[in-house]
Amino acid sequence: MRLSIKVRLVALMVVLAALLFVLWLYTAPSHTVSQIVISVDGHEAPTEVKQELAAYIGSPLMRLPLGKMEAQLKRLGTVKTAAIKRRLPDTVQVDLTLTESAVVVHSGDDGRYYLVKDGALVAIPAVDAAPYRQRVMTVEVPSSYAALMVRWGVDQLFGQVIALTQSLADESALITRVKYDNNSSNSFGKMVLELSSLHAQIWVREPVGPERVRTAISLVQADQERSLYFLSSETRRYDLYREGLVRR
Repeated sequence: MRLSIKVRLVALMVVLAALLFVLWLYTAPSHTVSQIVISVDGHEAPTEVKQELAAYIGSPLMRLPLGKMEAQLKRLGTVKTAAIKRRLPDTVQVDLTLTESAVVVHSGDDGRYYLVKDGALVAIPAVDAAPYRQRVMTVEVPSSYAALMVRWGVDQLFGQVIALTQSLADESALITRVKYDNNSSNSFGKMVLELSSLHAQIWVREPVGPERVRTAISLVQADQERSLYFLSSETRRYDLYREGLVRR
């Protein structure tokens, strides 16, 4: 009988010690978040991620809603996946996979930037757009059109613009600016490829493949050289159709 009481007392003391330890973890000042370590393979952590996580500095480490925090990060345009762990005594470890976007979308009339994520446009800060713009080409669109694609997703025509722009990445030294406007007299809209060094623009008026565009660029180069384009600052326009290239 005495042994049974001792066993019960020991068990009770163990339970109380465990409860006190848990209480200490949750309440000790030394277990408040003092640093957040963000790990991103090969890239700098996006500014919008740092701003989102900064609010948790000083919070009790053990009370952090890790699931909610991960969901908040995955709603950001730059974040594809997020995994968050606690590291005693005062650290939060955040492992990120960044969104891979075929292009950066820029609405020039209001200065906003977007990535293509899960079939729609998602806004990102300009400072976070800069690293993406070093890797992929940027397409300028009207702000009203960007707002539609944020709400309803990327439409089929702009999907063709994205695919064509992405396939022309090897021509980025010549193509200094890409603009697309869906408000046009034809169903495709108007895709403008600006070739600043040649003082020329190619207006893509119908869906065409990348090889058709490369051929058009070669024709523009030859035509501009014949016309001694470097002696004039005037920009010459060429309209590209499936059947041919027309100088305007």
